[in-house]
Amino acid sequence: MAIYESVIFTLTEAQFVESTMLAYSQNQAVGGTTDNGAAVPITQIEKQKGLDILSKVRVQIMDPSRSPITFTSDEAALMQYLYNNYLQGHGKPQGDLDWGYYIRFDTMATQLIINVMRKIGCIIPDLPSGVYPKTGFSQ
Repeated sequence: MAIYESVIFTLTEAQFVESTMLAYSQNQAVGGTTDNGAAVPITQIEKQKGLDILSKVRVQIMDPSRSPITFTSDEAALMQYLYNNYLQGHGKPQGDLDWGYYIRFDTMATQLIINVMRKIGCIIPDLPSGVYPKTGFSQ
């Protein structure tokens, strides 16, 4: 049984997944805002995957005592892709024209993303460095 077939999120983790999947299924960027044209259009199939994840997580938010969530491999892959991009975008310039525009996640938000990724099967050893252009993980 793959790890993503039996996932129990904490309330905070579930709410994070809920908010990101809602934004994704509506084709919004982080924070619900985007540069003109920066949000890449998603297909109807990708949108449906996001909505499927959203519905599964909402059940766990409403009743935390319910059994673990079972995600498909495609749903887990979508979350891994999105959250990996979130981490890679941490502290990097996000604006096409304004290089002073940064998305920064605080340590708690970064750890929350890592916790969710670990629960769906990603192997992440530590927090990424907080300063661009450093790469890799802090020790």
